[in-house]
Amino acid sequence: MQAIILAAGTGSRLKSMTESIPKALVPVAGKPLLAYTLAFARLVGCDEITVVVGAFCDKMLDFLSSLGFSEENWVENPDYLIGNLYSLGVARKEIHTDFLLLNTDHIYHRDIAGKVRGQCTDLVAFCDQDRKLGADDMKVSLSHEGRLGQISKQLTPYDRGYVGMTFCPAGLLRAYFQAFDRVAEKYGDRAIVEMVLGDLANNGCPPAVGDISGVGWLEIDTPEELVGAEDKIRSDTGKFSVLEPV
Repeated sequence: MQAIILAAGTGSRLKSMTESIPKALVPVAGKPLLAYTLAFARLVGCDEITVVVGAFCDKMLDFLSSLGFSEENWVENPDYLIGNLYSLGVARKEIHTDFLLLNTDHIYHRDIAGKVRGQCTDLVAFCDQDRKLGADDMKVSLSHEGRLGQISKQLTPYDRGYVGMTFCPAGLLRAYFQAFDRVAEKYGDRAIVEMVLGDLANNGCPPAVGDISGVGWLEIDTPEELVGAEDKIRSDTGKFSVLEPV
C-alpha cells in the first residue's frame, strides 16, 4: 500500500507559528506534525510513501532527508496556495497501486491504524461518529445502501464526520481519477480532494464509509486546537506514534 500525504499548505490559521515554517513542520508536543502522519502511515502498513510539499519546500526536504527519505519520496506542488486537489494532482503520476490519502494536519491515535488496515478492502472514505461537528468540519450523509451519499461542510442533516483519510484500491484507480478530472474541470482552483468522493457518489461509484469511532484523533488548524492536541498527547503517553530522525 502507498501513502499519499498532502503536506504543501501554509497553515495561515496558525498565525505566527507558520511565518517561517510550513504547517507540516509545526511542532506538536515537541515533534513536527508530519512526523506523526508518517508514523501512522507506517503503522497502517504503507510500505511506500509520497509526500506532497509546497510551502517552505527546502525546509520540508531537509526534514524528510533527516528521516531517511529520498527524492523518490516527495513531489512539489508549486501552486500550494490554491485548492488542495492540485496537491493530489502532482502526485498522480507516482500512484500505481492501492493508496491511502492522508492530510498532514491530522494526528491519529495508534489504535486507529488497525481499524483502518482492516477496512482497506474497497474504496473507503473514513469517518467517525464521536465528534460534535462545527462549521469547518467535513460532513457525510449516507445513501440508503449505507455508502457515501454526499460530502460537504454545509450538509444538514448529516450522519458522519469525515476524518481526512481515503483508501483507494488499485482496481478503482481509473474510476477515482476520472472523478478527479471531472472535479478539476468543474471547480478549477477551488477544487478540494473531498469533492472527488462526492463526484464518485454521483456517478455510480459511491465510496464505502469506513468507521474509526471510539478511539479519538486530533486536528490542528488553529492555535487553540494545537494547545488541546498537546495536552492530549502528553496525557496519553505512547498512544500517538512519531517517526524519529535516523
